[in-house]
Amino acid sequence: MTRKERASIWISNVLNPMPVAVVVFAVIVFGHTDISLPKRILFFSITSVCTSIFPFLFLYSLKRRGRIKSIDIDLREKRVLPLFLGGLNFLAGFLLLKWLGAPNLVTGLMFCYGTNTIILVLITRYWKVSLHASGVAGPITGLFLMFGMTASPCFALIPLVSVSRVILKKHTPMQVTIGSILGVGLTAFQLQQFFL
Repeated sequence: MTRKERASIWISNVLNPMPVAVVVFAVIVFGHTDISLPKRILFFSITSVCTSIFPFLFLYSLKRRGRIKSIDIDLREKRVLPLFLGGLNFLAGFLLLKWLGAPNLVTGLMFCYGTNTIILVLITRYWKVSLHASGVAGPITGLFLMFGMTASPCFALIPLVSVSRVILKKHTPMQVTIGSILGVGLTAFQLQQFFL
């Protein structure tokens, strides 16, 4: 294995959509200093369970039962059901956050996780769009809409993870490009139209 491939594996793991979601929601939730700390902890716990802990445990159980070879789910056909259930899980998280009165950007980003994932399910039935690229691009867009130009350097993570996926031959340049565009475009549109 080359040094470039080892670096790409590390980047793909660190910038996996699940840990990215935890970090981004932590920044957004705890950035709302006008909300009491117990509520912020509650909102962060919900977002972490819905975007990372539950999806990881579900994928891990599929791997242990031999249904998938890795949590990346390399085979496009194997991605549809886990993605669909993930989308429903995100939308359930959105409803819970909405009911508890979480800030608009927090509920909105969770809504985007749900709707974006359902859209990716429809595409994945026919074509292997990059979940890594989309899963990094969407949350970073949420950060940008909250913090403005201060968050703009985070957009550099999108080409970084995209190139790593191409180097590892997990995706083509077109698949990571479309994933990135969908992540940014869909998230920005939904947040600006319905939540901000």
